[in-house]
Amino acid sequence: ASELFAANMRFLFDEMKGAAGIDKALAQPDDVIGPIRCTYQGQVTWKPAARPAPPPAPKAPATPKKEEAPAKAEKKPQTAFSKWLNFFLVLIVVGACCAGIGASRSVALVDQMMSFVMAVIVGYFLVWGVDHALHTPLMSETNAISGIIIVGAMQQLSACGVFAQICAILGTFAAGFNIFG
Repeated sequence: ASELFAANMRFLFDEMKGAAGIDKALAQPDDVIGPIRCTYQGQVTWKPAARPAPPPAPKAPATPKKEEAPAKAEKKPQTAFSKWLNFFLVLIVVGACCAGIGASRSVALVDQMMSFVMAVIVGYFLVWGVDHALHTPLMSETNAISGIIIVGAMQQLSACGVFAQICAILGTFAAGFNIFG
């Protein structure tokens, strides 16, 4: 902001043509100097001359009226039964995936997966419904959360399993987008 202000002041002084041309520039103001001049030779010149109105926009050529396309078939609203059915189907699929992971892997993996799932759920509800006016204050929180994710992922880089190392690399990469982008 200070560089922009300094550049504008330099352009203003260039417009006034240095210290010798200030009186001449103030006597005959243009679009740059006129709006910033408050008084000149004891007279108040606060209100600058009105700028001319912009030219009217050209009218668009009249387009021939097209035949209306037949209306698309509207989607039928979901019934309460179909909403509950979809919910329970998703719940069954997620439960089956969790049971499969729990039955085929070690206890440590199940603990880590549970922590991951809880982090995803909490993060979703914390961040998703935020008003756009809160975007800037929220950035510090999301960057802090991403920093925690990166620290956890970096700890997993030294894990024995290749799968854990790949997940750690992907986690570091994905959280880095939020911090650096």
